[in-house]
This record gives sequence, C-alpha cells and structure tokens, in this order.
Amino acid sequence: MHIVWKTALVLLVAGSVLLPSLGCMTGTNIRSDDVRIEEVDITKVVDGDYRGEATDGPVKVVVIVEVKEGRIVSIVLEHHRTMMGKPAERIPEDVIRAQSLKVDTVSGATVSSRAILKAISSALKQYAS
Repeated sequence: MHIVWKTALVLLVAGSVLLPSLGCMTGTNIRSDDVRIEEVDITKVVDGDYRGEATDGPVKVVVIVEVKEGRIVSIVLEHHRTMMGKPAERIPEDVIRAQSLKVDTVSGATVSSRAILKAISSALKQYAS
C-alpha cells in the first residue's frame, strides 16, 4: 500500500509540472486574443525592407517585409518557433495577395497565424510615413 501512495504522489507532482506546459499545445494557455494586429495603410509605407517580431505564448516570429511603390512585394518568414503552427506559414502569401492584414487565420494554427500577422504589422507600422 505504501508503494501505491508514493506512486500516486509522484504522478501528482509530475502532472502539476507537466500539464501547464502541455496546455500551450492544447490551447488552454493561448493568449492570441491579447495579440493586437493593427492594420497599416501600405500606400504610406516608404519603400524598403522592414523587420518585425512578435511573440505569443510559445510562438515567436520574425519577418522581413519588402515594400515597393506602396505594395508589399515579399514577406520572408525569417524565424517561426512553433509547436503545431507550421500550416500558418502560408499567411505571408495571403497578405501579399490581399495587400492587407485582414486575412483569415489558419484553423489549428491560430496562435501562429496571429503572431505572423502581428510581426508583419509591427514591421510596417514602424515605417509608415
């Protein structure tokens, strides 16, 4: 009986340590609603290459956005630390196509989608004239 209690205690302690970190994989610790994505008037952004970063929970994103003649011509996803957000890596193509940050997030990769959009917004809003 003594071994059963020790095993139960070990499992309880391990669970209290591991479950919070697993929560970010299951969505229980996601703070994506706190990530504010500001639309930027791209026509007012001076031509150039701009770096933007965003972090949302376990997701970290770094992008380089190239603007030419009032249009986004390329977005390079320089860094994307994620667990399950790889499908969101199509977001830059969607933004280029739409010439707007108002694009759909990727189901199952919402946190990464929002972090990528926030990084693009961050890059552009610094250099709007």
